[in-house]
Amino acid sequence: MHPSQRSELSLHLKSDEVFLHGTVNEAAGAIVRGTVILHVTEITKIKSISVIFHGKNSVYWSEGAGSAQRYYKEDRKIIKRFWSIMKPKGKAYIFTAGTFKWNFELPIPGDLPGTIDHELGEVAYQLKVVAKRPTFSCKYVATRNITITRLMLPSSLEHNQSVIVANEWPRKLSYNISLPRLIFRPGSQVPIAFEMEPLVNGLSIRTVVCAFEECTTLLCSTHTQSRTELLPVVHTTTKLSRVQNQWNSTRNFVLPKHSIRADAQSDLISISHKIRITVSLRNPDRSTSELRVNLPLVIASIAPDEEAEELPVYEDALKLPVYCPVGAMSPSQPSMYGTLPAIVNCIDEPLSFENDILARIPSYTTTAYSSPKPSLPAYDTIFLHDHCITH
Repeated sequence: MHPSQRSELSLHLKSDEVFLHGTVNEAAGAIVRGTVILHVTEITKIKSISVIFHGKNSVYWSEGAGSAQRYYKEDRKIIKRFWSIMKPKGKAYIFTAGTFKWNFELPIPGDLPGTIDHELGEVAYQLKVVAKRPTFSCKYVATRNITITRLMLPSSLEHNQSVIVANEWPRKLSYNISLPRLIFRPGSQVPIAFEMEPLVNGLSIRTVVCAFEECTTLLCSTHTQSRTELLPVVHTTTKLSRVQNQWNSTRNFVLPKHSIRADAQSDLISISHKIRITVSLRNPDRSTSELRVNLPLVIASIAPDEEAEELPVYEDALKLPVYCPVGAMSPSQPSMYGTLPAIVNCIDEPLSFENDILARIPSYTTTAYSSPKPSLPAYDTIFLHDHCITH
């Protein structure tokens, strides 16, 4: 038989990307819709056909060099669900030549971590359909990778949360550095507002340097490691507008468009971002001091304004918030991104001077309340809409 005339199994999906709206405690889940197609060129026996959805979380990295180098690796199963299109019975099913189609809808739970693609780890999902055949006959297999992206509900406070670091360096400088919001997408502009007032005569600003950092935390059962990567985008300026005795200016920092990952969180790997600002000061005695500020921000694959323009999917329409007085809002639900600290370091040269943490961005909780709703179908249930046979 010519290779092009062999029987084959294929899997077609309406979309291979799944969007989960809200945190793991808020998301209602989603539905993956598709079609299993079995093309038979001659009489073929099939024992069963099943659909398998599985996800895994993996990390793999090394530390040290030479004889001191150590390797770390861990894999964890996130989910594995089976649905049966054709359940096995005493005898095999007999298919004559033709094309057979099964439409399906599979429920995906809302508490799954989003897909992560990193050189040191991953969160990956795959949908697989398997047609088992009698003994000594090769089974038919078809697979599709599924990408899960988690989005925040429009009611999430992170949409409108700003980032502000305000403090005073005694006998040196009073400052307020801020971002208008917390969430940005790759390639967008980040407006950084500077308000600084010298507390001593003769103090001047030499340079202001803004750099973008990506922080990756890796975990396994025996070890944890955090890595910080300085991405290739730096903004430097030597001029800030000065009005009377204050420096007031807003500088646009352009995020990289391609060499950047979205913020993500899983049991074994997490990714976060921050802008590192270094303000170099010239003191009255001509010595140099530095003010260092880390501003946390969240990188999302879809910006909040873009997401707000989308209508919610049917499964999530039941999750829209109802009216609730402010005093009745429950703080028990965790934020999607956890605590986002803002770290400030003040350094004099040649003497080393370092402050403790001067400011922290609080971890807010979302306030979405859900009305009673029907539950999603059980995971051992599959909906077969039609069974078409074409000769």
